[in-house]
Amino acid sequence: MKPRKIIIDTDIGDDIDDALAIALALNSPELEILGITTVYRNTSARTRLVRELLNQYDRTDIPVYTGIGMPIIERVDTLTIPDQCIGLTGYEQDEEQMDASDFIIKAVQENPDLTIAAIGPQTNLAVCFLRATDIMKRANIVAMGGNITEVYAEWNILCDPEAARIVADLAEHYTMFGLNVTNQCRLSMKELAEIRTSARPQLAFLRSLIDIWLKTGYPITLHDPLVIQYLFDPSVVTIREMPLAVELSGTDTRGIIYEKVNLFDPHKVEKGKTLVGISVDKIRVVREFMKRVFK
Repeated sequence: MKPRKIIIDTDIGDDIDDALAIALALNSPELEILGITTVYRNTSARTRLVRELLNQYDRTDIPVYTGIGMPIIERVDTLTIPDQCIGLTGYEQDEEQMDASDFIIKAVQENPDLTIAAIGPQTNLAVCFLRATDIMKRANIVAMGGNITEVYAEWNILCDPEAARIVADLAEHYTMFGLNVTNQCRLSMKELAEIRTSARPQLAFLRSLIDIWLKTGYPITLHDPLVIQYLFDPSVVTIREMPLAVELSGTDTRGIIYEKVNLFDPHKVEKGKTLVGISVDKIRVVREFMKRVFK
């Protein structure tokens, strides 16, 4: 069977899960990474971080494209250096001549079976949909974002709710895994010990990024790696079709994902087109991640 062609759209550099997701993809022969694009705030710094990680795995053949740093509506500081970028060793490579949105549109057009692993805010994808709706509608998009069990604005959606709304409304093949499933996939102290004792030489840089994240006091949670694992083993997540929407207003509700239902008319059922993760085999997810990346 031929490897599944994918693009990874990432905001690597804040939470460690983006770097872990890329490492998992690099260690998954079932996947062929056509390119990696960066999104949100200082995308140039994020691009450098991706290239450094690829260099550690001797995979500089994978192109990296710098994407859009500014959300569609909100204003953010695009010069902010992500925390994990202090781990850079200075590895650089000539900038790609094509920007991220041009690359994504071209790749979708040339590869009807392409899947986009969207593991950051969805600004790049939204711009692609607005520029080339008919082309982008063909793309299979699997995203980490939202939360269907709590009224909580998850980070990837909150950073650019308008972008998430555009993608959710226009995409015809859209799968989303929210915090309700990803939060269950956390590494234990046992797994952290295995990471530190792994003999793989290319892991020194990845471990340095992990150490930076652990200083925040937050656990290592496999939010984004779950997206990658689903691409080569969809059985780890139970999904169902839901009519989802992105809320764009409200002091406490902007950026939340919610299911469109009509409680006053039970006979009027909203048709859904988004596939949503509702449960996960967390033991299998962690076990397979550790086996591929650290053992």
